[in-house]
Amino acid sequence: MIQKIKTIVCGSTFGQYYIEALRKYSELFELVGLYARGSKRSIELANRNNIILYTSINEIPKDVLLACVVIRSEGVGGDGCALAIKLMERGIHVIQEQPVYQKNIKECYKVAKKYHAIYNIGDLYIKLPSVKRFVKMAQKICSLDSLKYMSLMFCTQVAYPALAILIEAVPSFKEWKKISVKKENGPFDIITGLAGNVSMTIEFNNQINPQKPDDFMYILHKFSLFFGSGILSLEDTFGPVTWRPRIYIENYGNEEMSDCRLNEISYALLEDYEEKQINQIFEKEWIDAIGLELLEMKKQIENKKLDYKRAQKDFLVAKLWEDLYRISGYANLVEEENYTYISIDTIRKNDEIFNKE
Repeated sequence: MIQKIKTIVCGSTFGQYYIEALRKYSELFELVGLYARGSKRSIELANRNNIILYTSINEIPKDVLLACVVIRSEGVGGDGCALAIKLMERGIHVIQEQPVYQKNIKECYKVAKKYHAIYNIGDLYIKLPSVKRFVKMAQKICSLDSLKYMSLMFCTQVAYPALAILIEAVPSFKEWKKISVKKENGPFDIITGLAGNVSMTIEFNNQINPQKPDDFMYILHKFSLFFGSGILSLEDTFGPVTWRPRIYIENYGNEEMSDCRLNEISYALLEDYEEKQINQIFEKEWIDAIGLELLEMKKQIENKKLDYKRAQKDFLVAKLWEDLYRISGYANLVEEENYTYISIDTIRKNDEIFNKE
């Protein structure tokens, strides 16, 4: 019989997704409690999942083996790293949700090594299906052709995973060079320069509402990589991944000089893609991605080894993230309370009217 890993979730906001992922793999993990401050939300979450709510570290049972720390880190105004360290000092393995500063990563890995604990920084975005497809295709095309330019869009809330995705997709990207920033020109800062040795432009939605920090983003991730042969794009964090070959028309209409490039599809989907409701993405893709993170942690716990290759990547992502904010400045605070909601049905009905005219 498989020995289940007794697990607690720390944090009740994004922590609810970790709880769902643990439920999905209930044959491998035993969810024994929620650690939180005792807010109405955390009480309701614990009651809804029939688990114990712990409000003090000293209350956490000694046989807990894994903690999912889904509390903001010191880099974004929380105390997640301090909590992770206290848990590892008790011999509890930790998955800590990104983002995390370099100095905190160094301290956490040091504590993990001292107390024989496993420490991982969690990042569900790198494990989403379309992101994985984009990374795989980018690596393949980079091995076949030269990357000329990158057009990147992302918001401040997911800047850290944006850089984690890009350093996987573009192995040469390890530093910023010759960076300039244009600010106060709408909701996006425009950053130009070099990502490694590749010219790039970032449209950075560097705004945040302190009252609702996880709302009002214009974009999560949208990346386009320009190769000599065409453009590979991740149209959105949740897909699709597309390829647009460079247009070549010189020999069009010349029967004596046939050109196979003219037979190419002008715009190709590189994955099976179907329309998905936003709540379906949260309930399926996010939870599946967290589940993959949990399975990786389980394997490391069984092997009793820290993943130092992963640690090196964590340091690089944190460095690029910190450098980005040194360049761009911290997020602009906005007081937007609501926005105009236009449903897809409304847009499609207008499109039908247009097509009839």
